[in-house]
Amino acid sequence: MTNYMDLLPEIIPDVEGCPVPLAKRSFRNACIDFFKRSEAWVYRPTSLTTIKGIPELEIEVPAGTRCHSILSLGYKGNPLSPTSEVLLDDRVPGWRTAEGQPQVFFKLPGNKVRLSPIPVVTEALVLNISVALVPTRDSSSIDDVVLEEYYEALVSGTLQRLMGMRNQPWSNPHLAASHGMQFEEAITEAKRNSKGNNTSKVRVTTYGGY
Repeated sequence: MTNYMDLLPEIIPDVEGCPVPLAKRSFRNACIDFFKRSEAWVYRPTSLTTIKGIPELEIEVPAGTRCHSILSLGYKGNPLSPTSEVLLDDRVPGWRTAEGQPQVFFKLPGNKVRLSPIPVVTEALVLNISVALVPTRDSSSIDDVVLEEYYEALVSGTLQRLMGMRNQPWSNPHLAASHGMQFEEAITEAKRNSKGNNTSKVRVTTYGGY
């Protein structure tokens, strides 16, 4: 992990006079924005265990991160379909108490996932999952591999924020716009490259209403 503070000496010279805490916060916010919109920080936790009678599972993620979205979830090698509470309420009456082999899933607030139907057996490490991470608001560092891959984009996003501030000694609307374009282009490319086979594909079935 690389501490945000260790990166500031390469950023501060371009925004002379900017307070260090503000530069640090801007870099972290650029990271959050970049990975939220691109879903490029793909993480595959240890396989999850289904627990009899328990539909909600906690996803373990690295410290200083949170699960932004679930890219894929498989049960014994077979992909489960992403869905939502609204869709299930509309299409599958009684889904909240239905039991059986999991067929669909949706993300809950925080780092949790909800399975449906509710598992009827406890099975160790049968759920393989990949998620998109974003840094938390109180994080102080970022993964080295991710930083190496997207460093230039994250610096551009930081400088866009700082130079775009009005009536500051380091304000520079022209350069802010330039860095903003680079940031947006990097997000688009990262999002395109991250999709591949990581994204859950919606499949339509009729069995049991799912």
